[in-house]
Amino acid sequence: MNNIILLTCESELESAKKLGFETYSYLDNKKVENFLDSVVINWGFGSHWYDKDNKPSYFKNALNDYKPIRLNIQKDKSAAILAKAVRTPKLYKAGQNVPRGKLMVVRPTNHHSGRDFSVKRGPFKVNNGQYAREYIKTKHEYRVLFINGQFLAWKRQTDDKKELKKKFVARSEWGFRYLEKIPKQLKEITIKSYKALNLMFGAFDILMKNGKYYVLEGNTAPTLSDQYLVKMFRENLLKLCKKKFKDFNPEKYKKFSNLPNAITVNLFENVRENV
Repeated sequence: MNNIILLTCESELESAKKLGFETYSYLDNKKVENFLDSVVINWGFGSHWYDKDNKPSYFKNALNDYKPIRLNIQKDKSAAILAKAVRTPKLYKAGQNVPRGKLMVVRPTNHHSGRDFSVKRGPFKVNNGQYAREYIKTKHEYRVLFINGQFLAWKRQTDDKKELKKKFVARSEWGFRYLEKIPKQLKEITIKSYKALNLMFGAFDILMKNGKYYVLEGNTAPTLSDQYLVKMFRENLLKLCKKKFKDFNPEKYKKFSNLPNAITVNLFENVRENV
């Protein structure tokens, strides 16, 4: 077994291709039996597939389960699970009443990136297909990316004066600055979060206000915005494939010209999962 198939969502297809694996957002006319000799990686792909009899099935050699990804895509449900493990903005689901005076961020239950949101003050009833979370006013938003005990983190920032003057911003469209050292508490919260959702790899968006962290949501197909992210995820995906599938041969993937030759020593940080 020496071939990798990576399945992802349409919005991240071009980004995911940077990993250098055979990448699809949809397997047209293919059945699970077509991939008995391939390792399948779910990169934000949260759906079952079909066998030759058109019955729901899944790939024999899947690195990671699609079910946690599907749960994470349902943002109201995943937010409720996260709230039991870490500090999060208060959640109101469809049909619940937001109290008077509460300022909330309202979003569709299924969404991607920082689009499709509105800010609304209670009282109001959350509509079907939406959820609402308490608005946390802060200038500090982080993204922590994780895989195989390795982490990268950055802080969102922008020099765009028009953006900075906005009352409510979508920081997912902003640039970022890597943290040279990730605060211990930020790591621990990330570990608790991905364990709560049973995610093998991905990223979490986290706010910080008055020294307290608030987990917003997980992302199972983070945009690979630079070579360092490609390096971290590609190398560790190969390690995870080799660890899970003893007959997987990673030799064909060792040479990859898009990776940087060297990397800042303190850019990648390891942590033991003992929290």
